[in-house]
Amino acid sequence: FVRVRIAKGHGPSRLQADLRSRGVEGRLAESTVGTVLEDEGVDLDAQVKRLAEKRLGQLQGLPSNTRRRRVLAFLGRRGYSGWTVRQTVEQLLTEA
Repeated sequence: FVRVRIAKGHGPSRLQADLRSRGVEGRLAESTVGTVLEDEGVDLDAQVKRLAEKRLGQLQGLPSNTRRRRVLAFLGRRGYSGWTVRQTVEQLLTEA
C-alpha cells in the first residue's frame, strides 16, 4: 500500500494519515512509512521538486502569488510540509 502511494507522489504525512484511517496505530504507521521510504531510497526533496515543477507548469499564466499559494496547498494535501517545501517552491518561482 505504502509503496504504491509513494509512487503516486504522496508524502510522509499523507501516508501516515491514510494508514491511520485504515485502522493502523499511529506509531506503527509512522515506523512503517519511515522504513519503506528508507528501503525504497526515496529522495523526498527530489520528489517535492518534481511535483512542484509539474504543478507550476499547469498553473502558468496565473499571478506569482496565486501560483505560490496553490502549489504550497497542493504539496500540503499530498503530505509534504515544512521549510524544504517552501524553499523549493520559492526557488522554482525565482527561476521561472
